[in-house]
Amino acid sequence: MRKVLLVLAIGLAAGPLGAKRLPPPILPPVDDGAYRFVAYNDAPDHRQNPYLGGHVAAYLKATGEKIWDRYLYRVWVDPAKEKDSQDVYLKKMYLDSPNRLILQNEQGTWFVVERRTGDFLKMGKFKKLPDDPSVYYTDGNRVEPVIKGDYFIEADSQVTYGHQKVRAYDLPTGKPLWEKKVTTPRDGSGGRSRISFMVLNDQNQLAITLDDGSECRLDPKTGKTIKTIPAH
Repeated sequence: MRKVLLVLAIGLAAGPLGAKRLPPPILPPVDDGAYRFVAYNDAPDHRQNPYLGGHVAAYLKATGEKIWDRYLYRVWVDPAKEKDSQDVYLKKMYLDSPNRLILQNEQGTWFVVERRTGDFLKMGKFKKLPDDPSVYYTDGNRVEPVIKGDYFIEADSQVTYGHQKVRAYDLPTGKPLWEKKVTTPRDGSGGRSRISFMVLNDQNQLAITLDDGSECRLDPKTGKTIKTIPAH
C-alpha cells in the first residue's frame, strides 16, 4: 500500500495518471571497504537525442574524493513520444570478485567495469543476481531511501516507543550526518502508524508521509523539523 501511495502521489503531482513513468529505481550505494560506488539515476533536464544514461561514480571512502565518474550507455529519444516514459535507468548494482562492479539497466543490458578505474571489462562469467523486488515498489514494508546530491537518507524499518528513526549519510563516504526520531501517531487500532514514503519536495525539504496521512518535513542537511502537518 505504501508504494502504491507513493506512485499515485508522484503521478498526480506530475500530471494525469499514465502520463509519467514510475519513479526511477533507487539503488543504495555499495562499497568494498576502500571505495564506495554510487548510481545516480538522474536523467538530464534537457534531454537531447541521444542523451547519456547509466551514471555511476566511485569515491574513496576515507576522504570522499571522486576517483572516477562515467555514463555507461546512450538513450535514444523519440521526439514524438513522452520523454519521461522513454528514460532508461540502472536497476541493479553489486560487487563481483576479483575487481568487478556489475550493473544492469532496465532494458536488461549488463555492464562490467573495473572498480578502480571505471573502465569496461570483458563480460566473461559473473554471478547474475536476481532482481530486488523492492526496486519496483512491491515490498510494502520497505520505505524507499532518498538520494539527492551528496545525501543518502533512509528510514529505520523498526518503530520503537512511538518513533521511527530517519538517518542521513554522506553519500561519497557513508559517514553518518544526522539521525532524527519521527513521531508516529496511533493508527486507530491501538498500534502505531509507520512512515509510508519520503521524497524531496520542490522546496528541497524532506517530506515524510506516514500511513495515517500526517506529514513531517525536515531539513535534509540537518534533520531539523521544519513543520508538521496533521492527518486530515
